[in-house]
Amino acid sequence: MNPSSFKVAVRLNAKAYGSLTAMAERKGYKPSAFAQMLFDAAFAARVGQEQGNPVSDRELDLHVRFATALADGVGAATLERAVLLLEGHRAKAATASAKSRKRGVAA
Repeated sequence: MNPSSFKVAVRLNAKAYGSLTAMAERKGYKPSAFAQMLFDAAFAARVGQEQGNPVSDRELDLHVRFATALADGVGAATLERAVLLLEGHRAKAATASAKSRKRGVAA
């Protein structure tokens, strides 16, 4: 065994495993390799969040923040409201940017 590599057992329910397998197959990976990639990305995002140095992939960071917020006890209804607020802000920013481009102003 590689001294810098350790195995950790993870249990998935049938639905999660089915989704993982389908995603992996669409991308040409075995489920175990794809699960490793997902873990690596999520772990890096979580460590970055905790250290105040988030990963550069904003969408991944948001997904990990939502997942960890649920794990930390934030209720699903609270997260749903937060997502709706974020979407509202994003839509307003997109509209403002489109208007600026029409006027020839750099956004």
